[in-house]
Amino acid sequence: PWTREFLGMTRHGVFMDGHFANYNHAIAVVYRRKGKETWLPITTQEGRPGAYMLGRTWVYHAFRVNGPNIDQSSLELGLRRWTWFWAVKNRVRLSDAEFVVKVKKVAPHFVWQKDVTEEQMATPWNDVGTIRWKEFKCEVSLPIIEDL
Repeated sequence: PWTREFLGMTRHGVFMDGHFANYNHAIAVVYRRKGKETWLPITTQEGRPGAYMLGRTWVYHAFRVNGPNIDQSSLELGLRRWTWFWAVKNRVRLSDAEFVVKVKKVAPHFVWQKDVTEEQMATPWNDVGTIRWKEFKCEVSLPIIEDL
């Protein structure tokens, strides 16, 4: 098409609504220490993609770790990797670290609806599980996300 020749753009389905048709939850991870929570830049407090969600890392998280039908083992492996990466980058000791997994239910919308973004961002997060690092070994404790 002319868009490729003049603008360098081609058709690619990654940003089509169909890719996200059955995504009905957002998943976030926070580091908890002495009662204080630090959000990992995977997902923002509003439920939007965080600072780490660019390029291949976004694809990895959106389609491998997360998805419309969560594969529990892929989710646990991905969250283990994210917590390890973030901890090393932020000099958090993996000899004793606790992360909390949060989930919020969202409803996909494919037609315009007034204030839908604000409503979804205002949906509360629920603490559903933990990722604990003890002596550099990781233990993930999560319910089946699809059952929530």
